[in-house]
Amino acid sequence: MLLIGCDGSKSADKPAAPRVPTPPGSSTRDTQLRPRASGGRIYVPTYSHIYTDEGVAEDLATTLSIRNVSTNRQLVLDDVRYYDTSGALIEQFLDTPAVLKPLETVEFFVRSRDRRGGSGANFIIGWHAEEPTVRPLTEAVMVRTVGTRGYAFSTRGIEIRSDSDLPKTSAADPAKTPEPDPAKAPVADPVKAPSPPPVDTDE
Repeated sequence: MLLIGCDGSKSADKPAAPRVPTPPGSSTRDTQLRPRASGGRIYVPTYSHIYTDEGVAEDLATTLSIRNVSTNRQLVLDDVRYYDTSGALIEQFLDTPAVLKPLETVEFFVRSRDRRGGSGANFIIGWHAEEPTVRPLTEAVMVRTVGTRGYAFSTRGIEIRSDSDLPKTSAADPAKTPEPDPAKAPVADPVKAPSPPPVDTDE
């Protein structure tokens, strides 16, 4: 975990955090019809909040970064899906596949007040390329600032199987389902000690 300090000053040329992805080059509607030489699926763990002392939840802002680390070959992002702690689909961040040029990066942002993901939130990214290439580098950076102090940490994606179907269950509509109180972490039931074995009195 990286601890950071803020002096409260604002720079005029400081970019605003994107809620939608930075445009990743030209969209390609016919990419699924083209031959695929490489591709896969990447799982990136994230946290919309973490728990501190006494189980108090601290909300976090999340930036997902997807980088094409190839210097001479482009790749195609097929989908970027955001799931909550229960494994339910929250949001699909791409309406159509999008191209990442060599060394290009695209970002996706989840605001700190968006608590839908929970402490077990994650992104699943599908990608492919028409020529053999290295898989994209995927990282998530979680940040929280309070006054002049703050903290941040990051996670990195891992490759997962791409030959199985993803969960299609969507998260419940927050307007219909009351949101649980995030102020306290769930407390597990006390663990019961196993009963001692019976004593054999017949000798």
